[in-house]
Amino acid sequence: MKVKLLYYGMISELFGKNEEEIEQSFRNIKELKSMLIDIKPKLKELSFIFAVNNEIVEEFEGIKNGDIIALLPPFAGG
Repeated sequence: MKVKLLYYGMISELFGKNEEEIEQSFRNIKELKSMLIDIKPKLKELSFIFAVNNEIVEEFEGIKNGDIIALLPPFAGG
């Protein structure tokens, strides 16, 4: 399965890029999150949510081939 990951804010700084494509099988967001934390343990310290194809999702949301998955830190505005 191939998915595109989009990184924003501190998450982008942590990974050193704004986006990447990965090819690996995940049943759901929780498995993806676990894999990303294994790669970048500091990710566990950051607060963020996931969006799949522009829809905010919970950790047990399924993942399909071709999905675009964004890791969204809290936003501040003013």
